[in-house]
Amino acid sequence: MNIGVVFIYLVTFSLMFYFTPVLYHVNASVLNAFMELSTIGLCIFRTKEIFNNKILLPVFIYMFALFLGAFVLFPKSVSYYFGFASPMLLCLSIKNEDYRYLKPLFVLIVALLISNVLIAYYERFSMTHLFEVNAKVNKMDLLSEIYDDVNDENHYRAMALFGHPLTNSNILMFLSFAVYFSKIMPSILNKIFLFVSLLSIFYAFQSRGAAIISVLLLIIVFWRDLMKQNNILKVLELFIIGLIIFYIFENIEEIAPRFIANGADDESSMYRIWTLNFYLSLPFTDKLLGGVENPFGENGIIMILGEYGMIVGGIFVLSALIIWWKVLKGLPVIEKLVLYVGFVLLASMNNNLYYMMVPAMYMITVLFISRASLYRNLSKK
Repeated sequence: MNIGVVFIYLVTFSLMFYFTPVLYHVNASVLNAFMELSTIGLCIFRTKEIFNNKILLPVFIYMFALFLGAFVLFPKSVSYYFGFASPMLLCLSIKNEDYRYLKPLFVLIVALLISNVLIAYYERFSMTHLFEVNAKVNKMDLLSEIYDDVNDENHYRAMALFGHPLTNSNILMFLSFAVYFSKIMPSILNKIFLFVSLLSIFYAFQSRGAAIISVLLLIIVFWRDLMKQNNILKVLELFIIGLIIFYIFENIEEIAPRFIANGADDESSMYRIWTLNFYLSLPFTDKLLGGVENPFGENGIIMILGEYGMIVGGIFVLSALIIWWKVLKGLPVIEKLVLYVGFVLLASMNNNLYYMMVPAMYMITVLFISRASLYRNLSKK
């Protein structure tokens, strides 16, 4: 293991701490400095790998658009820039052969996911937010009554480690499928883990969009897997899956009452419609050049286009979409589509593409998954 791999570890650790509100609020200034310095060290000691990577051009365009947006159009902090740039530089710096050193990092990500799911179930069962920082943040949220009313079982939503039900749902969805595709656990245990993790989206976080997308992706994945098995296992698994689905729909009021709660549903839907109408009503020059400071909600792409304009914001979003797809190289087509479509579709339904946390976790996760797949292929040759 060389010094470059050490900095891969440091950058990954810094991003995981930086994007976990429970940890970040302990000492934000120290974590900011840690992330920035470790990223600079990564660039110094992995320069060759970065400049030889085939996706250098879209990453360069992405970072240039980010620079224009974050420093010219709407000046933001240096840590804001690093928060978006560091996962991209991490992507450029890792070679397929590096995976033999990086498996412990992926195990750590899996441990973080399991911890988050367990905390989410505990918070939902006890109707108590385990971490004080989450309770403080939620009380300042304009829609806090939707998920922070401890006396209302219909609306109560867990916050867990990532500090917001939508953020948790976004991350858990693609992270759960990524772990499943990694085959890091035996087959049966892998499927149980996937189901328990995705069920927390229904029960603990009560995210309707994430739940619907998760079910659709789950059907695709399980159908693919069933086609690979013998007839007896196919029948048995189909029977078990059918029973589980039947039970969930029969008990939806107890498992996820918010799914049929009219007030929450109406308010959330109306806010999304208002966001779209507001953006469409902007003058053409504002749409083209940006300059509308964060008046939107529930749509990260529109928020980026509103602030940075269709030129800079459009380049930023398009280059990000290209990078997010290319980082999945080495994976089978179905797995690529599940991870990519699930992430982009769901994150577009809320603010999470505008903020750095969810895209960064996606990059870190799928980066290790794809490198593991490519490394296994190299080992067979």
